[in-house]
Amino acid sequence: MYYMGGKARIAKQLTTKILAKANSNHLLIEPFIGGGWVTAQLAPHFDTVQAYDLHEDLVLMWQQVLDGSFVPPTEW
Repeated sequence: MYYMGGKARIAKQLTTKILAKANSNHLLIEPFIGGGWVTAQLAPHFDTVQAYDLHEDLVLMWQQVLDGSFVPPTEW
């Protein structure tokens, strides 16, 4: 998901730096999931992923994506 302030353009660079500093690959805690670009890059390298965000609608959307009930809007 692209949006103003998103990390899509720098996700690979962030992933490289985070993995270089990770003490273990057991648990990833993502405090700012946003569009999920960094989380998607990092998730395959960790056993468990927990992702959060303060934007309630964004969190609800990701919950629906995960449980398969998400229906994208047909108009903006």
